[in-house]
Amino acid sequence: MQKLFFLATITFSLLQASTNLIDQKYGSLSLRLRSHYIHWDWKKETAKRVDNWAMGFGGSLQYQSPSWNNFYTHIGYYFSRNPWHMKRSKIAFVKSGKDMFCRYKVAKGEGFNIDVLAEAYIGYKTKNSDVQIGRFLFDSIFIKPNDSKMIPNAFEGISYEWKDEKSRLKFGYLTKQKLRDKTFFHDVITFGKDLDSDGQISGYEKWRENDDAGSNHALSWVNLKKAHKDTDNKIIVAEYTTKCDPLVLVINTTVVPDLFGLFAVEPKYTKKYGQWRVFASARVVLQRDLGAKDIGKLGIAVANLKGEGDGYKDPYNVDGGLYMAKVGATKDAWSMQLAYSHALDKADIIDPWRGFPTGGYTRAMAQYNWYANTSTWMLQAKYDLQAIVPKLQTMIRVSLQDFDDKKRGVQADANTFEIDFLKRFAAYPGLYVKLRLGHTVGESDTKDITGQIKPDPSFDELRFEISYIL
Repeated sequence: MQKLFFLATITFSLLQASTNLIDQKYGSLSLRLRSHYIHWDWKKETAKRVDNWAMGFGGSLQYQSPSWNNFYTHIGYYFSRNPWHMKRSKIAFVKSGKDMFCRYKVAKGEGFNIDVLAEAYIGYKTKNSDVQIGRFLFDSIFIKPNDSKMIPNAFEGISYEWKDEKSRLKFGYLTKQKLRDKTFFHDVITFGKDLDSDGQISGYEKWRENDDAGSNHALSWVNLKKAHKDTDNKIIVAEYTTKCDPLVLVINTTVVPDLFGLFAVEPKYTKKYGQWRVFASARVVLQRDLGAKDIGKLGIAVANLKGEGDGYKDPYNVDGGLYMAKVGATKDAWSMQLAYSHALDKADIIDPWRGFPTGGYTRAMAQYNWYANTSTWMLQAKYDLQAIVPKLQTMIRVSLQDFDDKKRGVQADANTFEIDFLKRFAAYPGLYVKLRLGHTVGESDTKDITGQIKPDPSFDELRFEISYIL
């Protein structure tokens, strides 16, 4: 019998009235301490699917210098310690908990600890603009810090942002990425690296470069070399946001030159009608092949993120698309929304930068629903329980995910249920406790186009976090 599935996160965060630990004339200094425990329980274990857990203690130290002729510096040191952990031989099975440690480092026998200078940049800031050069966090439709574990997703390069009351323009030239579980910066798209020159990616080699759950395994170091492609790739981002009440429009283009590009348009609408606030938005994503098909010409299936071409109409290029929409309303203590998304029956969307293409619409935690020909419905409701317990809120999300049964490299259908509780405290404005519970059930008898039965995607997960900012 499947164990009750709990997707639980308890977050405790305390923020003093002033988080600056030094005299303001010397800049600002803040310290954050965090602790996580994550447990993952599969409904049915197999040789490749083993129940797993991880625990970490760590945090960050942030310093920003005072401005001098508009110039300033920012440094962010992050660390994670894992005194209790699974055996080194079992780390390949760790799922959500993998962000507590660096699998590549552990596999090499270098221990579970993480120490990394994830942020280190020089900035130039005026009233309307901000330029950052070095290591920094970047936020756009397809790229996010995703700081929900010990260490955020960070980048090296140049970032420029200009904004006024109604518009924002943001550019990014990103030369390196550091995923949350890495102790080093790596290529922004390349999967794995052939360290022993045997012509394949095996063992811990797959953890050397971009091994995000949303990465495309066909864009590996070996395949890029075979197609005479660069393994030192860049991301070019341009995003424009403009407001004209009650509308907001976001336009984004994100390109990895000579491989592929993403383009997104997202209109948003918010309007008050008496005591009701009504909101609606839509997002259209187009993905265009700018050279990844050169790998496809070698007979390598680039359309699927796992490199499995069975079931794809054209497995040898990455042209694809995705669209989604949501509508909702808020009144007093209530807020509800209904969302839908559908990926075109072409190629999977490539986004290994923690932005989640369906984020804010239909993406459930630990789910990736932008595989080709995937449809998802999600219903979300929030309620403020202030009348029962002061500053206590709850949120419920139910998602129905319809994946393409024929596609070999795509999971079986799965439905998820999640419930969150968020408690704040009037005496400590920065203190909150958050609990998340969930249940996910997948199909166990789905056959792909080759007649093989897909693994049952049902699993249980528990997350517990304590965070303290001072």
